[in-house]
Amino acid sequence: MRLLASDIVTLYRPSECELRFYLRARQEPEMELSEFDKVLRRLGIRHERAHLATFGAHLDLSGVPEDDRVQQTRNAIVNGVPVIYQAAFSADTTMDGTSINIVGYPDFLIADGGGYRLRDSKMSLRIDEDNHPEIILQVQLYGWLFERTTGQQPKAIEVHSGRGDIVQVPYDGGKAALAKLRNLILLKNLGSEPYEPVGWSKCGGCGYNERCWSKAESEKSTATIPDVDQSLARELHSQGILSRTDLLAKYDTTTLEILKRPQGGRLAKVGKKAERILLQARLLESGQEQIIGVPQIPQFENYVMFDLEGMPPHLSEIDKIYLWGIQVFGTKPSNFMPAVAAFGADGDKWGIRSKVNAIPV
Repeated sequence: MRLLASDIVTLYRPSECELRFYLRARQEPEMELSEFDKVLRRLGIRHERAHLATFGAHLDLSGVPEDDRVQQTRNAIVNGVPVIYQAAFSADTTMDGTSINIVGYPDFLIADGGGYRLRDSKMSLRIDEDNHPEIILQVQLYGWLFERTTGQQPKAIEVHSGRGDIVQVPYDGGKAALAKLRNLILLKNLGSEPYEPVGWSKCGGCGYNERCWSKAESEKSTATIPDVDQSLARELHSQGILSRTDLLAKYDTTTLEILKRPQGGRLAKVGKKAERILLQARLLESGQEQIIGVPQIPQFENYVMFDLEGMPPHLSEIDKIYLWGIQVFGTKPSNFMPAVAAFGADGDKWGIRSKVNAIPV
């Protein structure tokens, strides 16, 4: 079995999902990249190339076929090449009786006192286990591959972040990354797809979004009920409650209120959300609408509408708002007044302050 270090990223991005890895491992077709994804990819390449330019002379292996690239990486390390760009490592091992070939492509190998620092360039701003565990695991696996190839531990493992900082990552001998690969092996060997509840924010930006949502809708999955969170959907699934009709048949408000599911490291009751969940399930089943409350809006002659547009939540690596929009409605309406961010480090500041961008349309 062949595994890539980037398979760990597949598991976690745009959100953690075992089903995405399972489907991609079987080469099931995905939707085309969105325009936002394409923009982010171009920005990532530009970010990486800008960092490469800071090194001066270097060996670029990015266009070399994989087999030759692995051997040329070994040769370059033996020869002490100062900077190796787009190196390749390959190592064989056995996990739980399965023979595995593991391949990884670190962005930079930087010579340092008879050894090498491994560095990967990422657009992400927060390089830590809470925000991006996949980055930590991926570069730690690069460290393990380097050690298997050279017999020496890397001098350091680093990430060049979206802020331009060099973030140090502790090396654990590859222990955590290899443990994660064991999970991926189990997923690859499954005879049928693993259960993954859909979610509005969870599934945004995934290439299987339409596939999974259409399947969930056709099956009337409990995960399609707006107030059923991921943890509750999994708990219901473990009980054999797969659909909205199953839920309505087994639970009423009283029994659903006391149902416990994992939440924040403990077991928590569904509580007061139960009544709303069951109402939503009934309405979805009936296809009818029901007014449950009239919005209480204070009465004024004019209202200002303010809206922000930014990169979608699953592309939060760059935390970028690019459009601020204001328009007045009422007795004294205004034209739409946008402020659009410009390119560059201070583009958002310029966009807000510049009167040129406040153009009526």
